[in-house]
Amino acid sequence: MFCRNSSKITATLLLLATLFSAPAIAQDFKPGDLGLPFSLGETQAETEGPVITGSLTKLDAESCRLDVTVTLPEGCYIYSMNPSFSSAPAIKLTADAGLQPVGDWQPDRAPKSGFEENLNQQVEKFHDKVTWSRVLKGSITPQLSISGTLNGLYCSDRDCRPIVKAKFTAVLSEDATVSSAPTAADAGLTPNLQT
Repeated sequence: MFCRNSSKITATLLLLATLFSAPAIAQDFKPGDLGLPFSLGETQAETEGPVITGSLTKLDAESCRLDVTVTLPEGCYIYSMNPSFSSAPAIKLTADAGLQPVGDWQPDRAPKSGFEENLNQQVEKFHDKVTWSRVLKGSITPQLSISGTLNGLYCSDRDCRPIVKAKFTAVLSEDATVSSAPTAADAGLTPNLQT
């Protein structure tokens, strides 16, 4: 899947992130054009890619939970948000309605951890689907809308492909209210699995 030198991988991934963020270049770019020692597969536009969705759940008059779900193609995985991994996914809010985040993003389950020989390091992965959640505080109004983007990589056993500024929007619906008291997870009190 990869070459054995992880510093080359990191440099190449940073180069690719730069290339894919420039729309004029990215339109005609093909990973094979770089002559890389490993395959990144087809660009996201040329193949079925992950689906990124968002949802908002009202916790009380001054807080809500934002859930960002990544549904991957069959047989694929995405890395955890562990900051020790240079290609960890990152979620950025582009329209936050003035709400303030509480705590870190929390996954819906613990990632599968293992040593990746090709990267020569321990990695954490989510297969098939994962939802990251974060509590937001502020004025929770009807039809509240939050937008953002997700960057990262998704991989199969053959190659990896970039996810570049994949957009999502989450709208608070009338019936999206937690009926019972918020749990410790809702309050951002669960252990951070990203460390």
